[in-house]
Amino acid sequence: MTFRVLTTVFKMHLKQIFTDLFFLFGTVLQPIIFAVLNYYMQKTRGVVNIHEIIAGSTMMGLWTSSLFGTASAINWERSSGTLELLVGTPTPLWQITVGKALANSTLVLISPLVLIAANHIFGDSDGTFRSHFWVFVISCLSGVVGSLVLGFLMAPLFSLEFRLMGWINAMEYPVFILAGFLFPAELLPVWLRFLSYALPPYWSVRAIRSSVLNPWLAVTETFVGLGLSLIYFGLARRLFKVFIEKAFTSGTLGFE
Repeated sequence: MTFRVLTTVFKMHLKQIFTDLFFLFGTVLQPIIFAVLNYYMQKTRGVVNIHEIIAGSTMMGLWTSSLFGTASAINWERSSGTLELLVGTPTPLWQITVGKALANSTLVLISPLVLIAANHIFGDSDGTFRSHFWVFVISCLSGVVGSLVLGFLMAPLFSLEFRLMGWINAMEYPVFILAGFLFPAELLPVWLRFLSYALPPYWSVRAIRSSVLNPWLAVTETFVGLGLSLIYFGLARRLFKVFIEKAFTSGTLGFE
């Protein structure tokens, strides 16, 4: 993977998504709306955990960007008629997709910056955001990696089986719930928790919550999430090869 390829794809894709109002709403405005709702729900209990609010809303934005941006990246190029040109370049398609995923995640960072600024201005929190700050940051970064890898994994899957695109809207909120973005996943039935354990963002959310009271546990959970991300990244690279081979064989690089 060359740095020049990443930076070029990153800059071009960032310019494109800044003009997409639907994407801006899902990755920037929607997380802020959920954060405000969560804030007032917690305020009624008398304790506001601002670090959980910011992290949970940011993870929601990351998953939305991975689902509607990264996972749809190949089919978007196919529908635009540019997929054949990208596959014909010396740069592997998966590297181009990584550059797009990084651009998507950068846009999501707007919402937590707004929330952190609002927290410092109004200062209406219990102060837990400042305790073990760097453990909190590392846990959040592992969540970024986990969400990006899931989108990276789904990109060739959506391209191999185009009918899966019809389910893309239905895949957003189940992950919000299973990964514990909205509320702790421990409240779910036991049989559903096994699905949560397979999601890297779930371990990142657990690490974010543990970073306040038990930083060593947070580090362990962060490594579990990164380990799952590494496994899914290897599987995604294999799926990219399968997609290219099938597309060449069947002649379906163009839009079907």
